Amino acid sequence: MKTNKQIIGEDPEKFFRGLQTDFNEKIFSDAIPLESFKKWLNKGKEFHQAMIEDRLEIKKLLTFLVNPIYDLDEAIKAGNFDWMYNFIKDPINRQVFELHNSRIPKMKESELGLIHFRKQMSTEKAIEKIDEMGFRQGVPAELYGFAKKYPEEQKKYPIIILPTMEEYKKAIKDNYSIADLRKDSSKKTSVFLSEYGNLSSLALHHDGSERSSNLTWLANGWPPRWRFLVARKKSALNLVS
Repeated sequence: MKTNKQIIGEDPEKFFRGLQTDFNEKIFSDAIPLESFKKWLNKGKEFHQAMIEDRLEIKKLLTFLVNPIYDLDEAIKAGNFDWMYNFIKDPINRQVFELHNSRIPKMKESELGLIHFRKQMSTEKAIEKIDEMGFRQGVPAELYGFAKKYPEEQKKYPIIILPTMEEYKKAIKDNYSIADLRKDSSKKTSVFLSEYGNLSSLALHHDGSERSSNLTWLANGWPPRWRFLVARKKSALNLVS
């Protein structure tokens, strides 16, 4: 079965324009070549079948049900990590922890998945691709809920949650240093920062059998070994009252 991209090509608008032109020429002409009409119909059937297959793949991907943990100290404790990057607990990053969690309503349970791109990805490209696939980025409360319930997963591969494109671009534009944020409390960073001021995101790592929670620089990009924690957009499972 061909994927949507193989059927549509690099220019979706051109593909659909072509279908519409075929329809106008063949359906509304005085003489409709039967084979051409069949070919046009088969194109549509193949496209819709590919869409169905893609949706089934997405459904299979969302296999982790977790209880998000919305308090940072509680989340770190629940993760039971062998070691962690302490700058996560800095007031600057505590504010980001709350900011990113506020993207979604508080939920008792979240249905999550791990996306594996199998190739080097920049942060911007990964954010765009996840959005195109119909997912949102996981939030910190979900990442730590995942770490608590599925501790062995991060021993297989590193796991990351990314900011939204809006958060990432704002952080690049603001370009706040740690000193800027310490000096002026009205300034807020929209992504996590390392102790050196590098734009970062929360990640789950391992070193042998030891598990860790740390911050990974967004500018470095993501080699094929990385997994991205995501959720379906507009998911509202079991909202907390």
